Amino acid sequence: MPISRHPLMQNTSRNDPARRIPVDQFAASRLSESFAALGPHASRLAPLMYTKLFARYPALRRLFPSDMASQERKLLDSLLMVVDHMREPARVREYLVGLGRRHLSYGAAPEHYPIVCRLLVEAIAETSTSNALPWDAALESEWTQALQIVSDIMISAGQGPATHH
Repeated sequence: MPISRHPLMQNTSRNDPARRIPVDQFAASRLSESFAALGPHASRLAPLMYTKLFARYPALRRLFPSDMASQERKLLDSLLMVVDHMREPARVREYLVGLGRRHLSYGAAPEHYPIVCRLLVEAIAETSTSNALPWDAALESEWTQALQIVSDIMISAGQGPATHH
């Protein structure tokens, strides 16, 4: 199996040896295809994830507005941005840095991110109805890895330069 780089992983410098490692186009394609396959069911994704979140972690409800419609749209729009621009990691990183900084001001803490990632993967799996690209362990792993990278970028941005010594 050849070595490849996750499509969301950005190489930070021209001298970075990882620049020569090709992007895993297969993973990028499967993530894009699986998100597109949600199709008309995509609107169920965010409400399902937040229902799971608030049922399992009721203390986190206070971090969100009472009317979740706007929040649900923002989550879906953010996922769409990441998936649509996955092959442009610098653009995605810039977007996620801003998002991570805003989330800090909303009260998001590093320990919240793995919870949301896990529940989001569950919600994607439950919303996925495509026979062309059935949900399987490989697709679950690809989504988990992608959302972990997204989380890492957002957490790092939320910590800001003051915490990096």
